Amino acid sequence: MELLCPECLGALESPDGRSARCLTHGGQFEILFARHPLPLPQRNAGIPPPLLAAGATCLQHPSVTAAYACASCGSPICPVCDFAQADGSHLCPGCAQRAAAYPPVLMPQAQLPAGVHCVQHPHLQATGQCKICGAFMCGTCAFDLPGGIKMCPVCATTPQTSLSPKRKKMLIGSFVLAVWCTLVMGALMGGLFQNMVTDKASENAFGYLITLILLIPSIIGLALGCSSMDRRLPNTIAMWIATVWNGLILAGFLLLMVIGLMKGG
Repeated sequence: MELLCPECLGALESPDGRSARCLTHGGQFEILFARHPLPLPQRNAGIPPPLLAAGATCLQHPSVTAAYACASCGSPICPVCDFAQADGSHLCPGCAQRAAAYPPVLMPQAQLPAGVHCVQHPHLQATGQCKICGAFMCGTCAFDLPGGIKMCPVCATTPQTSLSPKRKKMLIGSFVLAVWCTLVMGALMGGLFQNMVTDKASENAFGYLITLILLIPSIIGLALGCSSMDRRLPNTIAMWIATVWNGLILAGFLLLMVIGLMKGG
C-alpha cells in the first residue's frame, strides 16, 4: 500500500507501521490507524547492501563476532540472530519480525468512473466515496473503517450530531408503526373486534387479520427502531422510545396470545 505525504503528496516510508517519514522533504508523521497492514520498506535495487565492518560484533551478542549485516537496517548479526531470506540476504530479528507482521499488500482497484477527482486534491483521481457526505476522496484523504466503510477527513474528524437521511426514514417508520399498533391494540383491548368472532371460521379469520395488522407491523417497527441505531454514532432518545414502544406492543400482544391459548385449553 502506497503512503502519500499529506503536505506535499510525496512518498512516505514507514519503518515500523506506527510512524512515517516523507522521502521528499523529510517530514515526520504518526500513523493513527490503517485498515490494511503496512508493508516493510523495500530497499532500492540500485543501492548496494550494507557491508559488514571488519571485526564487528553481533548487536545482540557483543562477545560473538558478526557474520552478516542486516539487509534492512545494517546491524551486525551473528549466525544465531540471522534470518536468512530467499533472495540470499540476511535480516536481524527485529527487521525479520516486522517483515512478517507487515507483508506487502495489494490494494484493490477503485471502481469509480474515470474522470472523478478528489475534492481536496482536484489533480488526483478519486479512489473512494465518503459514506456520510458522498464526497470523492483520493487514497491520502480516505479514512478506511472496519466493514469497508470509507469517510472523508471532515466527516471522520467531526462529531456526527445529525441523523443521516436513511436513519431518519427508519426512525419515522418505526414511530408510525408504533402509533398504528397502539391504536389497533387499544381497539382490541376495548372489545371493538369482539362482534367479529361468531364461530370457529370467523375466529381463524380474525387471528389472521390481527397478525397482519398488529403482529407483523410491530415486528417491522421494532426492526426499524433497532436498525436506526448505530453503535459508532450518537443514538437519540427518540430511537430508544420508538424501539421500546414497538417492543412493548409486541410483548403485550404475545402475552395476550399466551393467555388466550391457556383459556382455550
